[in-house]
Amino acid sequence: MNPWFAHLENQDLQWIVSHGRGLYLDPGVSVEIRRPLLILDGQVSFAGRVRGRGAVLGLSEWFLETDETMAWSVDTPVWALELPLADRHRTDWAAALSVAMSAEARLLQPEVRDLADVEAAALKFRYVLSRLETTL
Repeated sequence: MNPWFAHLENQDLQWIVSHGRGLYLDPGVSVEIRRPLLILDGQVSFAGRVRGRGAVLGLSEWFLETDETMAWSVDTPVWALELPLADRHRTDWAAALSVAMSAEARLLQPEVRDLADVEAAALKFRYVLSRLETTL
C-alpha cells in the first residue's frame, strides 16, 4: 500500500476514479509499465520485489520521462487503474508525485514494515474501491 493515498483529498480520489482507465493483466505475462498504474487487485513481481493491492507503479518512469522501464511479471490476475495524469501534472502535482515516488522507493526496502500513513492510506484505498463499485 503506497502511503501517498493518505495525502490525497476525496475529490482527488474521485477524479482518479472518474478519469482513470481500467486495465486487466493476465497471469504469466510480462508488462512494462510506462504510465502510472494503481494495482486494485492481484500481484506483480520484479527481481524478487512483489507488489500488490494499493501499489502505484510507473510513477518515476512517467515523471522522469525515462525510456528505461522494468518488465514486471504478472503473478496473479491483476485489475488496475491507469492514473489519468497528463503533462501538466508534472508541475501541478510535483510535490505530491515526489512524495509518492519516495514512499514507493521506501516500500521496496525489506526492513520497512510500518509506515505512519499506511492505515490512512488503506482507508483511502478502500474509498477508491467503493467509488469504483458505485460507478460500475
